[in-house]
Amino acid sequence: MAASAMSASGAFTVHVLLSTARAAHIASLFSKAKLSTSPWESVRDSQLREQGLLGRDEDVLYRLRCETYRSVQVEDHQFWVGRVVGVDFLVGEEETGFGLMYAEGMFRNVGREVGSDEGGDVGDGSG
Repeated sequence: MAASAMSASGAFTVHVLLSTARAAHIASLFSKAKLSTSPWESVRDSQLREQGLLGRDEDVLYRLRCETYRSVQVEDHQFWVGRVVGVDFLVGEEETGFGLMYAEGMFRNVGREVGSDEGGDVGDGSG
């Protein structure tokens, strides 16, 4: 569903999140294949939610607005390559740092694990 909307619009947004428990929780919701509710329900600002964007309340460092250059299907994954056409900075200079990372089954900051609000590993949502 998301891939067809991205194809139709010719654009997509990459959200770079802070290394916080809230951001890890938001990221874990969007990574699950099956949920009883949409992960967009966790977005506090209804105007942003309608636009398909995350905001400051979801601990976003910045958003990269991209034009689609190419997408490639590999088995059950689709990879998107884009040209950055704009950057929306959502935090001040005092809050800059490394964004949230994911490796070895855990959300991480440089050198340490960052747990989500829910705790536990990120699964595929199949329950």
